[in-house]
Amino acid sequence: MAKSRKFTILSEGIIEEGIRPRDIKLETIRGRFGKCEVEDAAENLLKFFQIKNKWLSFSFKDLSTYCEQIGFDPDMMLFGLICPWIDDAMFFGGLRESQNFIIMNTDGSLSITSNFINKILGK
Repeated sequence: MAKSRKFTILSEGIIEEGIRPRDIKLETIRGRFGKCEVEDAAENLLKFFQIKNKWLSFSFKDLSTYCEQIGFDPDMMLFGLICPWIDDAMFFGGLRESQNFIIMNTDGSLSITSNFINKILGK
């Protein structure tokens, strides 16, 4: 488990504070990320991890295959989770900063961080 100043990188089944993907109810995501499209992406990403019930590193191909299975647009799978994004909301529009929910590993795979889990849990 690699440490950073702001978050822990979760990969290869590492359990953050004893929490597994299936321990988290999907309903807890609503209202946590501030935009419906980001919450949809977070919910689908959580479902992706709930299949194996582990926080594993993954590839864009893994996500694309998963999106095809569930009928979700793969272009929106990481919306608001991996980099700064444009918020087109009427009152709070503008550029939103990334919160380091997902990082890219040196082999090109992706891993979620503890920030993702903490955001879902409201920490």
